[in-house]
Amino acid sequence: MKDYKPYIGTIVTRSGKKYPDFALGTYLCTEEELSNILQHYPYDRLMLDTAFRYGNEREVAKAVMESAYPQNQIVYIGKINTSQQESGRSIRDELMDTLHRLNISKIDIYLIHSSRYQGYSETWKELIKLQKEGLIETIGVSNFGVKEIENLYDQSGVYPEINQIVVQRNISTDEQNKIQELIGYCCNKNISIQIAMPFGGPEISKKLSEEQRASTLENLRKQKFTCVFGTKNILHLLQNIRWIEMGW
Repeated sequence: MKDYKPYIGTIVTRSGKKYPDFALGTYLCTEEELSNILQHYPYDRLMLDTAFRYGNEREVAKAVMESAYPQNQIVYIGKINTSQQESGRSIRDELMDTLHRLNISKIDIYLIHSSRYQGYSETWKELIKLQKEGLIETIGVSNFGVKEIENLYDQSGVYPEINQIVVQRNISTDEQNKIQELIGYCCNKNISIQIAMPFGGPEISKKLSEEQRASTLENLRKQKFTCVFGTKNILHLLQNIRWIEMGW
């Protein structure tokens, strides 16, 4: 068995769960690309960001198996999509299908992918039940604003533990203020912030210097945020990890 280095960068959720302080995104990632990263990944913990909408849950499972990276060292993030909530099937059935496709018996983190579905508060109540059953360790949301999170709490008495958001670069002052309001709100409610596309997407990332990317990740980590990296290059991933470590 490969001798993995200990990865010590962690974030702690409101309930005391400890997770790595970054995730590897699987959006548009092929089985071969993910398998290659996992084969060369040197650390003993890795968080994978998956979603039904990405359409590659089975490919993720195959990549893990082919890479020989220990599955019990992976923290899985999954997301339930709007189309799943509108399908007429139970939330439980949708989750069980995701678990089957990922080849796992339970999931570490499960998020509502967006608030587009009008009945998201009912979905939230179902996630609370599934968490109590032990099928989900941590429940949260993605791309939810203050109003939507407050609605969840009003309907259930339970706040999300994680909110995964996208922070775009080159946005208006009003949009910047909304993002800062959301971040402040989440911090006040002890909702962990996870930043998807911390560099603003692949096209913008290409235009940033190494110093700008390093500064971005260092600052995010100092704020105790986690990041999702969409890279398909193991060298880029390891460089990002080194920059995160600067914020420890």
